[in-house]
Amino acid sequence: MRPTRFAIPTGAGAAVRLRAWVAAALCLMAGSALAQNCSVSVTATNFGTIDLTTGAAWTTTATFSTSCTNGPVNGSIRMCISFGTGTGGSTGSGSPRLLLSGANQLQYSLYTSAAYTTVWGSYSWAWSGTYPGVQIDIPTNAARAGSATRTIYGRISPSQQTLPTGTYASNFTTAHTLVRYANGTGGSCAAGTVTARTVRPTFTVRATYAPVCRVTASTLNFGSIGLLSSIRDAASALSVTCSNGTAYTAALDNGLGAGVTGPTARKMTGPASATVTYGIYRDAARSLAWGAGVGLVYSGTGAGTTQSVPVYGRVPVQATPRPGSYSDTIVVTITY
Repeated sequence: MRPTRFAIPTGAGAAVRLRAWVAAALCLMAGSALAQNCSVSVTATNFGTIDLTTGAAWTTTATFSTSCTNGPVNGSIRMCISFGTGTGGSTGSGSPRLLLSGANQLQYSLYTSAAYTTVWGSYSWAWSGTYPGVQIDIPTNAARAGSATRTIYGRISPSQQTLPTGTYASNFTTAHTLVRYANGTGGSCAAGTVTARTVRPTFTVRATYAPVCRVTASTLNFGSIGLLSSIRDAASALSVTCSNGTAYTAALDNGLGAGVTGPTARKMTGPASATVTYGIYRDAARSLAWGAGVGLVYSGTGAGTTQSVPVYGRVPVQATPRPGSYSDTIVVTITY
């Protein structure tokens, strides 16, 4: 066997070419060693200002975003997205999760679709069999890059009227999130075989339950009367719905009658501007007049559900006006 010989060129030009070749080789080696890299972010899940007294569910959305580099050429990166319970915790099964305002707990859940049927859970928590995380495959192009977004659907559970007002929140820190990813689609998120790289995004979930009150009223109907030679009483009610623990007052104006001097001397107006005097009271004994001034308003505290507040009316003895239909309109003002 004849030995192989080669010669190394000498001279300044040859040295420059040799250094360039070495540098190119080093760059090639470095490029082949780069692994896939994905950055991820999650926007805040903010329900805004809510009103639990309606008894309805409240919904919002957030967005999970990822951008990847150094993936396979025209291939894909498999990503496993796990969200735990957050600092609010859960009721003990992973769903519903909890938003906290002090010791008060507001139930909510995060879902994978607008149908609010599949809870977005975690591949690494105790309830993963029931509420798994989310698996996505991110296509990569010829430049080995790819990106994807996924909508997170938040829903506050209905029928939580009796909770007090406040700001309710839960923080998803790095202890409550886990995103795993790897090149290709061969790994299994559920089996935990997608483990090449991990990242832990953070985000918050928040809802503000501000004090609120609503009121409706039924008609105070004295019925049909002949002569006004005896007292005529009637009763109706206000339906007041205020957030639990919210103090409120209900004031009544003096109505539309002309020349009314107080809440027990309101005027119902009938034919040819004839009037019938009447009063509205806060108690069945008709001793506490109900108006709008100091000492004349009804005071209460909301329970989160609708409260029936009795309204007591009285038509005192007075001269009987001409026959006809007599009426008045009272404005109720709730202050809280």
